[in-house]
Amino acid sequence: MEIIYIIGATQSFFLSVLAFNKKNKTDGDYILAVWLAFIGFHLLDYYLNKSGFSIDHPHLLGIGACFPLLQGPFMYVYTLVMISKNNRLAPVNLLHGLPFLAFTIYFLFDFYFLSATEKLTYIHLQEANPYPTITILNILILGLGPIYIVLSLVKLRKHLKSITDNFSYQEGINLNWLKYVLAGLGFIWSMVILTNILVYIPIISDALSENVIYLSVVIAVFFLGYFGIKQQAIYSNKADPGRNKRAMQERSYHKKAKEASISSALQDYFWDEKPYLNSRLTLKEVADALRTSENQLSHIINKQMGKNFFEFVNSFRVEEFKSRTVLPEYRNYTLISIAYESGFNSKATFNRVFKNYTGQTPSDFYQSLQKS
Repeated sequence: MEIIYIIGATQSFFLSVLAFNKKNKTDGDYILAVWLAFIGFHLLDYYLNKSGFSIDHPHLLGIGACFPLLQGPFMYVYTLVMISKNNRLAPVNLLHGLPFLAFTIYFLFDFYFLSATEKLTYIHLQEANPYPTITILNILILGLGPIYIVLSLVKLRKHLKSITDNFSYQEGINLNWLKYVLAGLGFIWSMVILTNILVYIPIISDALSENVIYLSVVIAVFFLGYFGIKQQAIYSNKADPGRNKRAMQERSYHKKAKEASISSALQDYFWDEKPYLNSRLTLKEVADALRTSENQLSHIINKQMGKNFFEFVNSFRVEEFKSRTVLPEYRNYTLISIAYESGFNSKATFNRVFKNYTGQTPSDFYQSLQKS
C-alpha cells in the first residue's frame, strides 16, 4: 500500500515541475506549482510515517502535522487568482496561511527542538491524552477544509456569471474542470470527517481511515495537475494580432459613437462589421471598438437589451447561421460547419444556444426549410 503514496508524491513533484516550466505563466500557475509540490511533501511525510521510517528517525516526526491547514487556503487562493481579471495574487490573501504559521511557530518551540527521545515520548503522550492545542488543531483541520470548499464553489459560480457578461464563448474559460476537482476535494473532506467519526465510535481503524483519505488525494492531485497545467489565463491584457484592426475600428466608430447612442452604435457595429464571426470575441474588444468602457457597454447590453454579452453575441450568430443555410453556396456544408462559419466554436454550445433562441434544434430548423 505504501508504494502508492510514493507514486502519488512523485506524481505531485513531476506535475509541479511541469507547472513551473509552463509558458506564459500567471500567478495562478505559480500557486498551482507550489501547491502541487506541497501536496507531494504531504504525501511523502505520510509515507514516512506509515512505513515506520519516521519512528526510526524521530527528527522527522511531526513535520507534516500542520500541512492540512494549508490545503484549503491553497485551493481557495488558487481559485481566486484563476477568476481574477488581472491574474494576480492579492497580498491580502496570504493571510489565509496564518493558522498554519501560528501552529508551526507553536510546535517549533513545543516539539521541533526536542531531542529524539523527547519527541518519541511527546508523541506517545499525545496519543493517550492530547493537549488542548492538539485538539484545537484537529478541529481546525476538520472545519477549515469544507469551509474553503464552499467559498471556492461560490466564487466559481460568480465567475460563470462574469464570463457571460464579458465573453461570447465559454469553452476553456468556464473552469468546469476546477468545479469538478473542487467537488472531488469536497468528497475527500467529507470522507475525512466521516472516517474520523467512525474511528471515534469506533467502527473502523485509524489505518483504514487514513488510507481511504490519502488514496483519494493521490487520485485528485492527478486531475488538479493535468487540467491546471492545461488551463490558460482567462483575462489577459496582452496585445493580440487583431490589435491594429481594432484600432482602425475605434477610429471608424469614434465619430459615430459621439453622434448616436452607444446602443445604436453597437447594433450598427454588429450588423455592419459582424465582429461576432470572431469565435473568441470579448466585451473588451467591442468596448474598444466603440470607444467606450467595458462597464458602460455591459450595463447597456444588460439593461437596454435584457441580455448578457454572451446571449447578445450569440443571438447574432444564430441569425447568421439561419441566413447562411438558405444560400446556395452552403448547400453542401454540414450544419456544424455553417455554425463554425457563423462564429460558434463548439457544437455543444451551438446546439444549446440555438435551441434556447429558436425553440428548435438546428436539425429541426433545417428540415423545416427543406419542406417549405
